[in-house]
Amino acid sequence: MKQEYQIFELEAKLKDEMNGLEYEEESDDLGLEDMEEIPYCADDIRIDQKMISLYQVFRWIQQEKLNLRPDFQRNFIWNRKKQSLLIESLMLKIPIPAFYFDEDSEGNRTVIDGLQRLSTISDFLEGKFRLNGLQYLVNCNGKSYDELEKKYQMRIEDTQLAVNILDAKCPPTVKFDVFRRINTGGVPLNSQEVRNVMANRRTQEFLLRLSQSEAFVSATRGKIKDNRMGAQELCLRFVTYLVLYDRENRNFISFGEMNNLLDNAIIELNKMDEIELKIFEDQFVTSMKRCMCLLGEKAFSKPNNKNVINRALFISWSVILANRDFSLEWCTKKFEKACKLQQKYLQEDIGYFNSITSSTSSKRNMLMQFHYVEKILEELND
Repeated sequence: MKQEYQIFELEAKLKDEMNGLEYEEESDDLGLEDMEEIPYCADDIRIDQKMISLYQVFRWIQQEKLNLRPDFQRNFIWNRKKQSLLIESLMLKIPIPAFYFDEDSEGNRTVIDGLQRLSTISDFLEGKFRLNGLQYLVNCNGKSYDELEKKYQMRIEDTQLAVNILDAKCPPTVKFDVFRRINTGGVPLNSQEVRNVMANRRTQEFLLRLSQSEAFVSATRGKIKDNRMGAQELCLRFVTYLVLYDRENRNFISFGEMNNLLDNAIIELNKMDEIELKIFEDQFVTSMKRCMCLLGEKAFSKPNNKNVINRALFISWSVILANRDFSLEWCTKKFEKACKLQQKYLQEDIGYFNSITSSTSSKRNMLMQFHYVEKILEELND
């Protein structure tokens, strides 16, 4: 078991570092103050289970009542052989796993689990590829849907799919948990990709703008890849803790487990209009510019490790500088001293170093991270 955990941890570390982020070592010592009660009642789960013909689901796709191209899965593509074997299963009347859709208040649906299977089915019915590498119906190799015998076409169209639809009345917190539990695909969604499902179009575009802004890319030195939404999650963390941090009392207004806080942030962002989101965007861009001027190429990274961005350093510096009135000229003037002070405290105070290395999202460690940024800024002002 220990060896399996170490392999998992190594894999997670490699994935983070390939995306330009330092791996976060989390432990179980978050403390009672960070824990929250179960966020919902089991009776709130509203899932409508149906058997629907494949052709009817295909019609939903054609009528754009079912979103088959959600942004969060744009890079997940099966090869032709795997696609062909799925179609062969339908032709052989072999049942395939259930599908999960999310339904909004207007009756529109989004695929949560089963996107690659539905994409394959839709593409085949639309004549976008020919079968290849079949195991049993080898005489159908090389054929498109229109070229199949009528009996096989009917078998495909008449296939009854097990479809589970999350009702629009299902509370958002319930949906977040259900999405994670049913996330069984070949390339499981990470937490931010699940949040993207729950975000409305306005929120999705807002986070995308932040992650693609020139100020953010410059401050993070273009290190962070967003193909699995790592950059967008970092931007969401900024918004989350900007709201929660009480600058005057140097404490958090409220606190909780990281995933729950970010989930709730999406719910709140969905309620905001463009004017409110623009205020956050302006604060974010201003903060990124201040961080870049104050810390330069050493921003958000541990000493001698400029290749990856440390999330804890990013949040503590960006949130606090967003709450200050420092001019870019002042930040540029204090550049050398700021870099030396951050390096000094990270090297001399093992507690500070550990706070940005392990259990980084616990309240105790986040308060320490914010404390040292405040301390450095005070010394810069002396």
